[in-house]
Amino acid sequence: MQPAAKARCPSARKNRRPPKWRRPLSKLFTLLSIVFAGLAGADYLSVAPSVSTNAYGYCLQDNSSAMRTCSFDTLEQCIVVISGRGGSCARHPWPAERAAMAAN
Repeated sequence: MQPAAKARCPSARKNRRPPKWRRPLSKLFTLLSIVFAGLAGADYLSVAPSVSTNAYGYCLQDNSSAMRTCSFDTLEQCIVVISGRGGSCARHPWPAERAAMAAN
């Protein structure tokens, strides 16, 4: 007569420890996750908002109203706004005012 086979309890599998080879991998994954999160946080904090060094370095002189608007960082921005209306774009004529605007 053969001995009776042991009945396996389904809950016994849940309480088993993971195989030995999985424990170091789990620790490595945890460590790498912490390092990655730290690097991502440091990168996020090190990004400074872009500040224009020009501080509105270009002005638009409108032909129709003879009005001057000095609110463009680049010559290209000024040209896009003036296209089709007429006028001209030039460097900001008052450098001291530009410096004061950059300080604010």
